[in-house]
Amino acid sequence: MSSDNKHGCPHCLKKYTNKKDAQKHILMCEILSKTPRAIQIEEEKTTDLPSHDELCFIVMELARKNRALELKLEQITNWAERQRKKISVIDWLNQNHQGPDVPTYASFKDTLSKTINQTHVEYLLSNTFIDTMLRIFSDTDCSALFSLANKPQLFYMYKGGISEALSEASEAPKGGWVIMGRTDLVDLLNYVHSKFLRELIKWKTTNEEVVSKNEQVCKQYNKMMIKFSEIEFDHDATLCKMRSGIHALIKKDMKNMIEYEFS
Repeated sequence: MSSDNKHGCPHCLKKYTNKKDAQKHILMCEILSKTPRAIQIEEEKTTDLPSHDELCFIVMELARKNRALELKLEQITNWAERQRKKISVIDWLNQNHQGPDVPTYASFKDTLSKTINQTHVEYLLSNTFIDTMLRIFSDTDCSALFSLANKPQLFYMYKGGISEALSEASEAPKGGWVIMGRTDLVDLLNYVHSKFLRELIKWKTTNEEVVSKNEQVCKQYNKMMIKFSEIEFDHDATLCKMRSGIHALIKKDMKNMIEYEFS
């Protein structure tokens, strides 16, 4: 075997045919070939290293502190969760969504009444009365009503401040935001329904001559009256459709607005 295939020691240049023998020699030769200064520097580096017992103590201390931090984090997380659950929709609304810029429920009803016009009657000619009602709501500022996107069955209404609520009724109703019950919603829809009759009569008066002479227009008017008179908002199916349509108009996704989880 030629010398080119032999493994040499970089320190003493001794040659080995077997690689493992060369590695063993190099390891020993490296130690023996170190200068006193190199040996002193290496000793200085290693004298500050902790012993095995000291290492064990350090690891146990770090484990203890880590466990304490984990328990503290768990306590903070549980506390934050309890705080989120304590916050209700009404509490948040009364703290963050009221004032002169928010119309009261009473003024909202009045605005709804004034919104109804002949355009909505014309709309009824080719649409259902439910669609026409929703059209009226969509044409009105409904900020006196509130509903969460993920809770379509629950509506809230703003009754104004305490003093304002006291001036509106002798029974001293609760002011601020309150839950809108089924009866409240039915009453609101019936209110709009009754106000719509005014515009129907006005349309007939305006077109009375045409209605009396034109059979097609007369049929249209009769169909409108049937649509108007057959509606019953107290029926579950009808109320469900109206609630769903209004919810689509007023719903708010609070996840994009606040960090609380509503109860």
